[in-house]
Amino acid sequence: MPLSTDIPIPVSVIFGAVLRAIRQEKGLTQTEVGGFLHSGQSGYAKMETGVVVTHFLHMESFCEKLDVEIDEIYRRYEAFKSGCVERGYELSYERVTAEQRKQLPISILTLLLDEKQV
Repeated sequence: MPLSTDIPIPVSVIFGAVLRAIRQEKGLTQTEVGGFLHSGQSGYAKMETGVVVTHFLHMESFCEKLDVEIDEIYRRYEAFKSGCVERGYELSYERVTAEQRKQLPISILTLLLDEKQV
């Protein structure tokens, strides 16, 4: 059954999914990552869900602590975006609220993660 493409996918959600995938690959919890980013578990969770857009200083620390190059994060982000577009999703560059995030088709994000496209 095809997935609904009625709701645009915010790119902040795509970026957050990439952060989540890398964190999980490294075997870390949101609490651990939130600790070294000085944002706490709740603040970091908002980054992973796309509700809060991270800034460059967080990315520097994220890359250093998780031993990943910024180029790798960008490559995965671009691959994830391409996967969404190929499946017929529109992308949104607007901020997403927590309520809007709940309405997103999580199935597309799960599908892309399962296919190892990020």
